[in-house]
Amino acid sequence: MSEIGVYNTCNNDKNLSEIQLEHEREHELVVVVVKVVHECRMVVKEIDDGLLKEMEVHHFGKEMMILEWMSCASILVLSTFLVF
Repeated sequence: MSEIGVYNTCNNDKNLSEIQLEHEREHELVVVVVKVVHECRMVVKEIDDGLLKEMEVHHFGKEMMILEWMSCASILVLSTFLVF
């Protein structure tokens, strides 16, 4: 009986310290996986934000080009009417 108390045997002859060590390793693995997933999500968010910003700038640029074209066209039309 004293041998059982010394070794704390359970679960297929693994002692308690081995089981605790396995649980600590599993916990460390979970922590690492969570950190990696978080970092991946942050990278995806940065890419997504960059794409959205680029799309907004591109869209704004198109609007400015259209406004410039319209102002040039209106100047041409106005100058044509003034000539006649």
